[in-house]
Amino acid sequence: MFDISESILNNIKIIKLNGRIDGVSSEDINIFIAEYLDKGNRRVILDFNEVNYISSAGLRVLLVNQKKITSAGGEIFFYQLPPYIKDVFKLSGFLKLFKIVEDENELFENLKIENTHKIEKIEIDNIQFDYSKLNSNKSNVKLYGDISKLEFSDYSEKDLIKFKAKDVKNFVGLGALGNEWQAINNYFGESFIIDSNMFVYPAIKRPAVDYMIYSDEMKDLEYGFLNGFEIIGKASDLISFKREEHFIELSDLLEKISTITKYNTFAFTIIAECKALMGMNLRRVPTINNKPSNNKSIFDNDNFSDWINFPVEPDSYNMMSLGLGIYSNSENRKNNDLKGIITSKNDFHLHCGIFERKLMSFSTDNYNENLTTILHELQAVKVQHILAGSQFSMGALAIFNLED
Repeated sequence: MFDISESILNNIKIIKLNGRIDGVSSEDINIFIAEYLDKGNRRVILDFNEVNYISSAGLRVLLVNQKKITSAGGEIFFYQLPPYIKDVFKLSGFLKLFKIVEDENELFENLKIENTHKIEKIEIDNIQFDYSKLNSNKSNVKLYGDISKLEFSDYSEKDLIKFKAKDVKNFVGLGALGNEWQAINNYFGESFIIDSNMFVYPAIKRPAVDYMIYSDEMKDLEYGFLNGFEIIGKASDLISFKREEHFIELSDLLEKISTITKYNTFAFTIIAECKALMGMNLRRVPTINNKPSNNKSIFDNDNFSDWINFPVEPDSYNMMSLGLGIYSNSENRKNNDLKGIITSKNDFHLHCGIFERKLMSFSTDNYNENLTTILHELQAVKVQHILAGSQFSMGALAIFNLED
């Protein structure tokens, strides 16, 4: 017989193993640890005190899960090994591969973590936040182009806005890779720039994400846009979030972050695990050449389905998202320029790239490492304008203070 369960030791989660770890129980261990990681846990402590046998198949499943956990930025401890089990580890050469802790005192000593910045732990509605104030920097938002031309597909070459990649760090809009109208006028789509790296989803019949990862050698690289907004400045706050039992709706998440930071208006980059994504994107580039023959709005019922890929139900379950957006509560928008980019129905405007899944540790300390992983290792599937109703299980945000 084999049993696996979760317990608490001085507020520390422990996974208790009981019985034989072998080819029969290996799948139980795989499933339990996978579900444990899906809840956002990245520190795994396996208590072997009640384990009475382990086979080579059992050793293999432990090694496989250790690699999975460490690649996600986590760590795994093997706690209270009985003498017989420890001998098997030793003879197999596994003592050198695993972190072995003998007793409670050694466990607590190993769990001491030095943070690079002060973290405040906050819980609101069963959502666990780790909040870090980095500095008192103020950032600015700058609007580009005429957003009203989107509705009737009125853009032309004279609306092209060119940026040197080295000069724009964070931007959201309708863009394309390149700078010559004849080369890019059929390839505009939902796009965003983070740290000068650009992702775009061309509004064509069979789209695929195009992207450019910027390097300092690309001084002459240019990006083209028809409209959008630029975030000018550096992040002032980092915040991670996790809810184990239920998913977190995006509007609710941003409202709670506003409460924590005390910012009514802020920009943000987000790295998160999707659970129910509601996203839309253009099917056609809104230039004069593509103007609807009936002269109606592209959002009119007669044109909507031809122009807009709109979700019938959420998708992208368990996939990774990386995006840039802006939040402003309705009261604060009454007297600012954000009314042009944030509709009355939402308090945010966000473009996200959706990427293949990878387990990650969403601590604030790992934010930059996770960003690098997504940019350089993960395959992008699409870029969309994210709608209210989208839900996430865990993630982290870098916040840009836009308060006056």
